[in-house]
Amino acid sequence: MKNQLEQFDRLVKFLDDGLELPILNKKVGFDPIIGLIPFAGDAISLILNSASLFFALRLKASIWVLARMGFNILIDFAIGSIPVVGDVFDFFFKSNRKNYLLLKQFTENEEKLIARSKWKAMGFVTVLLLIFAAFLFVLYYFVATLFN
Repeated sequence: MKNQLEQFDRLVKFLDDGLELPILNKKVGFDPIIGLIPFAGDAISLILNSASLFFALRLKASIWVLARMGFNILIDFAIGSIPVVGDVFDFFFKSNRKNYLLLKQFTENEEKLIARSKWKAMGFVTVLLLIFAAFLFVLYYFVATLFN
């Protein structure tokens, strides 16, 4: 288990902390750099970031931890895909580092992390359902206005 976590840490360092920016005194990985490539960069980043889920599966992480990790990847991809704003966002939001810390906490204190993850995952699902309901309402209003 420790060996798997060390392998994941090496990947995280490559993707999120690989280079030091001396001007900003900040570590940056190759993930935001790859994301600068138009269109394909975000898809490549998504594939590389998804590797964290494979490490989580190997470590037998709970579904709740996997959901939180997937949410971090989803945020990174969704906001990172927005031109210019997403590129800046990618330099500061380190989804792989967040996912590594989740897995590390899971291996150290499984029950406590699962309890916290359940509430966060349920909150995420609730927000998604509210966004979907708002979308349906706007769509209904648009169609009703169009045909009246």
